[in-house]
Amino acid sequence: MSATGNVMYKDSWVTGIVYTIIAAVVAATAVLLGIYFMMPEQLTVITALGPVDVFITEEIYNLSRNTLLGSAVLPAAAYLWMYAGYAHLAGLYPQYKREIKEGKLGKPWILPLILLIVLLLLWGVVSWLIVSSTYLLNLGAISDSVIFQRFVFSYGIAMAVDILMFVIGKLLFKPSLIQTA
Repeated sequence: MSATGNVMYKDSWVTGIVYTIIAAVVAATAVLLGIYFMMPEQLTVITALGPVDVFITEEIYNLSRNTLLGSAVLPAAAYLWMYAGYAHLAGLYPQYKREIKEGKLGKPWILPLILLIVLLLLWGVVSWLIVSSTYLLNLGAISDSVIFQRFVFSYGIAMAVDILMFVIGKLLFKPSLIQTA
């Protein structure tokens, strides 16, 4: 590896670290806003049997928020893994910048994206199991099933934002050695 390639390899990490922090903050904000707007303290649901009042206690709200906030780390870690893959390829083959950018020398974004989706789904299931087992929620009850629907919907939005942040990072924030190709 040439001295120039090594210097650019080290300098390019600033972009990756900054975008990693941005991705984590945006992911955490998506979770917080989703839980805040989807899980109000009280809501009325119209059913075939008539209106049903659903009360979401502060304990359920806080536990849902805290367990789902852990997922904010996942898109940042996946992006950083992808970024390291691109930086590694750029450091090994500085003469093939264009081929790396076009994906002809490898696609270091595929495995992190697949793992991100799987881990996000797994994290959502584990988070719901923690919340439901802690407060003994029964999906057969109308109020508990409404809480479940709200939980899934808010986390679904957060997952979409997480995947979007990864894709934006893949498209726009590759190491500088590759971006300039």
